[in-house]
Amino acid sequence: MNSVLQILPLLTFIGFGYVLSRIDIREHRLPNRLVLQATVSVAVCEVIASSAAHPSSDLRTVSVTTGKTFLVYVLLYLLSRGQFGLGDVKYSIVVGLIAGWYFPDQWLLAIALAFGAAALVSIGLLIGRRMNRNSRIPFGPYMTAATIVLALISR
Repeated sequence: MNSVLQILPLLTFIGFGYVLSRIDIREHRLPNRLVLQATVSVAVCEVIASSAAHPSSDLRTVSVTTGKTFLVYVLLYLLSRGQFGLGDVKYSIVVGLIAGWYFPDQWLLAIALAFGAAALVSIGLLIGRRMNRNSRIPFGPYMTAATIVLALISR
């Protein structure tokens, strides 16, 4: 039972991440309502799992990691001069919840991995002339993928 509760936050994140990524790819936006639902759902899953198996210090770690992740994305938003979306900043709260739960010491790696993957794909698309230097890329799918990969390899 405890092992199921331990993976429940990740399974919830994967479900919301899939839906949000599809929307971001299609519309270049992450809807506030869905990001809020993902945030609340993942947080509730973590509280349930924590009450069943973890000490409350884990929830403090999750909170601190979520805050640090959010602050980095706010800073990136402010420095990007409009090239980075506010939806990604809001979605970073959900990413931070997962990072804090599964890999709190590597939360910054999730951010770096997302940017690295986006850069590699963008370079490939530029070389293949499927996009140009002014093209916008949806960043939510990279945030989702990086977080899932790190959560899976961290346990």
